[in-house]
Amino acid sequence: MKPLRYDAKSAAAFANAVLLDVGRKPLPLHLVSAFKAPGDRAIKERSVAQAADLGWVWRTDQKMPPLPKPVDGAPCRLKP
Repeated sequence: MKPLRYDAKSAAAFANAVLLDVGRKPLPLHLVSAFKAPGDRAIKERSVAQAADLGWVWRTDQKMPPLPKPVDGAPCRLKP
């Protein structure tokens, strides 16, 4: 799932994706690209800082952290 930006000046503040099957609340995924324009990168870094430890972050100039595992009983968990 990806939120749409509609009237936002930049999409950089939004999560790149949102996982719905890893817990009781949606988990935002943020990719902080080393190739982004400096202004967009600063916006993304502020967004990540405001989310504190509530999301998953990959700074692409570093090794990718492990993705969260799906959780049984998560509200949006698909049944096999």
